[in-house]
Amino acid sequence: MNTYSCMDVVNQVEWAPDSQHVLTAMHKRGIVQVWSLQDSEWRCRIDEGVAGIANARWSPDSRHILSVADFQVRVAVRSLVNRTVVYLDSPKFASKGFAFNNDGRWLAMLGRHECHDNISIIACDTWEAVKQFQIESSDCADISWSPDERYIAAWDNALEYRQLVYLPNGSLLSKYSAYEHQLGIKTVSWSPSSQFIAAGSYDNRVRLFNNISWKVIGEYNHAVPVTSESAIVYYETLDNSNQSTYTIGSPPHTFPCERLDPADANPKLGVGQSLWSPDSRHLATQCDAMPSVLWIWETLRLSIMSLIVQKSPILSFMWDPTQPRLALCTGNSKVYFWSANGCSCVDVPAQDFVVRKVQWSPHGDYLILQDRRDFCVCYMASVEF
Repeated sequence: MNTYSCMDVVNQVEWAPDSQHVLTAMHKRGIVQVWSLQDSEWRCRIDEGVAGIANARWSPDSRHILSVADFQVRVAVRSLVNRTVVYLDSPKFASKGFAFNNDGRWLAMLGRHECHDNISIIACDTWEAVKQFQIESSDCADISWSPDERYIAAWDNALEYRQLVYLPNGSLLSKYSAYEHQLGIKTVSWSPSSQFIAAGSYDNRVRLFNNISWKVIGEYNHAVPVTSESAIVYYETLDNSNQSTYTIGSPPHTFPCERLDPADANPKLGVGQSLWSPDSRHLATQCDAMPSVLWIWETLRLSIMSLIVQKSPILSFMWDPTQPRLALCTGNSKVYFWSANGCSCVDVPAQDFVVRKVQWSPHGDYLILQDRRDFCVCYMASVEF
């Protein structure tokens, strides 16, 4: 459609939520350029000068750009409509610590002032802070707004296990610490229904909380051997022609684990990913020490439902946004699927194509398969799972 020439090496490319504009950020020069898809002659340039730019992002209304200055000195909110600018002080991070609610009316921003973490609730129509409250953390790593917009979760960095849940007015609902003097939380995810929050930690466990008592209602332990009689374990097998099929194993199940290197600053340890199904009935997790195994847990029974054991490490997995169907890839020319009915495998017909990432369309009718420099589209047949 259009070709745009940028001033320098581009560090970021971000689509506006309405797909009408694209921003390109050049961090070394402290410049953001904005381009229009409808009018190729329209131009916009944001120059932060000596303040620099560490990160830039769109607001949900697609009419404002938030640029974080170097060293997180401030956030500049610029309007593409009336060319006004508003400054927000002292964000803690450049690329995280910002959470918009679903309709884009409110922004929760994590900040740090006088060695204390705080959360600012900002009205996106005026970009003024309507509420700011200090949180009971030692070094907060990130925040997340619940899908129903009623709660804000915050959790500390890996050096201390602490999870906090607040109301937007600053009231503390929950404060939880599972243990001390060990590596803590690695990933946090809300269920789509906002009834549950899953906290994956470095002790290879996922702790599940409900939104009534905010107490732990279940622990998912990624330990071997797996002796559960109710768990269905699918093992990928290869025939002489390198075709993949699945066989169902019987307990006890053991899986290969990565060896820990004491000198490694980022050891392969803990629950690195956890994704909820769209109906909140299943949680898919991956333990970094067992990269070729995908764990699927059932919320109703609070227990393991299925395990998928691949020949190679799983690089990417994602739930279908419309039904409990999971797609995953392992860095070969195949894409794998799981549903309650079983597992299957599909070969990609493109030559020398290696699937490194999968991503569903919003309506679940097709799947994007990505290689390093190419992608292809997998169209789904209308089959009920």
